[in-house]
Amino acid sequence: MNAVVFASTTAGAVAVAGLVESGFEVKLVITASARGLPHGTDPAVEEVCARLGVACRATDDPGQFGWIERIRRLEPGMIFAAGYPFGLKAQVLALPRHGCFRIHYSLLPAFRGPDPVRTAILSGESTTGVTLHEMETTPYAGAVVDAETVDIAEEDTAATLERKLDRASSVMLARTLPSMRQLSFTKRPQRLPAGPTHPALTPEDGRIDWSRSAREIHNLVRAFTRPYTGAFSLLGEDMVFFWKTLPALDAAVPPGRCVTMRGEALVGAGVGCIRPVEIEVNGRVLSGEHLRAFFREHEGASFS
Repeated sequence: MNAVVFASTTAGAVAVAGLVESGFEVKLVITASARGLPHGTDPAVEEVCARLGVACRATDDPGQFGWIERIRRLEPGMIFAAGYPFGLKAQVLALPRHGCFRIHYSLLPAFRGPDPVRTAILSGESTTGVTLHEMETTPYAGAVVDAETVDIAEEDTAATLERKLDRASSVMLARTLPSMRQLSFTKRPQRLPAGPTHPALTPEDGRIDWSRSAREIHNLVRAFTRPYTGAFSLLGEDMVFFWKTLPALDAAVPPGRCVTMRGEALVGAGVGCIRPVEIEVNGRVLSGEHLRAFFREHEGASFS
């Protein structure tokens, strides 16, 4: 069985390696340019293709006629997508003899959308997973081939959870791809809930609403911390980024108010408080005593 793969980021590298290890003949890997990736250059796919001797090319517009004809000439049995940030048009989905399949980092139909990992953290979920599903013209709607569940720890950030999901994807693919190569696999239709998919998150979505509970604000920080743009708030004219926090549910301070209590820096929330562990102000990253000194300097001031 030969295949063409649309792959970017570590998720795509895991998929390419899994396909080769399962006996697929990967004819071509199409990846996104640095401009098309949310954090710029990610060499993971190029590196795995170089190691495995697989042809790899980049495009941010796979629906162009030239790319469609190139794939058509390869006569793929299947097309796979993982981590690739652009949708595939119906003309591409119609090319392979045995279907197009995509790896999505949630347990579909939950968290349909382009930011499933961060959305799961924002929602306070304790579990998520990876799903291998058939691609249709309606995104995220195709029948499910297999899935693998992953626990979300309270200290997980988007980055650490993505690494867990990479490992789960590798396990799922090792279990499922051999039967797909032999065309002896089954699919189950999704029961799609009403309502739209979750939209892509933007940097502006990282702004902290201090009327929310401490747990919700902490989840926002976990979802937006490095390598993402950061959860932020204004203190006077200064923009403050919160890179690491802890919820302090046993303290009560007006929402957004800066205080020091029992030697700890705290910010009031709608329910409980946030205890900052690492922040950034005007390019200075503060933690420990430097962070506490900053809060003593701004005692009683409020974030907005």
